[in-house]
Amino acid sequence: MDGPLFDRLHFSRKKGVLMIDKTTEYRKVTGPAHTLMTHPRNDKIHFSRKKKTFVVGKRTYRGLTHVLARRFPMPASHRKNAGGNVIKTLCQGLSPLAHGQLVDSQVRSFVSRKRRKNLDPCTQRFVRILKSKGWIPLRAQLPIFSQDTRVATAIDLLCVNLRTDELILVELKVTNHHTPTGYEAATGHLPGFGDRKIPASYMNHDMLQLAGMAIMLRKEYDVDVANAFLIRVGHGIVWLYKLPQWTRECAETIYSKLK
Repeated sequence: MDGPLFDRLHFSRKKGVLMIDKTTEYRKVTGPAHTLMTHPRNDKIHFSRKKKTFVVGKRTYRGLTHVLARRFPMPASHRKNAGGNVIKTLCQGLSPLAHGQLVDSQVRSFVSRKRRKNLDPCTQRFVRILKSKGWIPLRAQLPIFSQDTRVATAIDLLCVNLRTDELILVELKVTNHHTPTGYEAATGHLPGFGDRKIPASYMNHDMLQLAGMAIMLRKEYDVDVANAFLIRVGHGIVWLYKLPQWTRECAETIYSKLK
């Protein structure tokens, strides 16, 4: 889409519309995107830094990532052998953890329009992907929860596709590897899927997280996600992975394991 327009658009939660700068209404957000952005559940959940977990009312909820790690553990052989080409010096000379936190923080600031200049190169690459796809960010780090499973998580980024009005879920991963070899390589199969053999790769394990979000939205928010993507950025590279069909076919299995 037009670059200057993308940079000027932002979502007004109060009005439920996309705004150009802060003065002009561009277009309404409709369909699943509008349903999720205005859902009454959004005001019922928050992340407690003191308790280091999500809280709904007075009840604490388990984190989705933690639950998936226990229900679908990676084979020990894969954890030992899943190497890759590591870049020791990252975009701003930070450790991998600090670099990831910086990019996450800058994405949140970009969405809220607090900061759109002097961004880390990896943040810039991520934004360029959104711009090229016509995906307008609506909200970063939106917490969602499942009462049935008592599991909660935060969606990295919610976008609306301006070409189709579809709701897009995005999971952002920052890496210090410059090849996808160790991330995509599989050793054995993920446990918990019975006769269905799902290759045990870090990519597929991350897809479980994205799939869990989509399943929670469909079952408890009545929101269907048209497409979901995992975007992995690093020093000079960007990889875009679409949520695979097997996660939809195994949706009930994944959801049952959250309980």
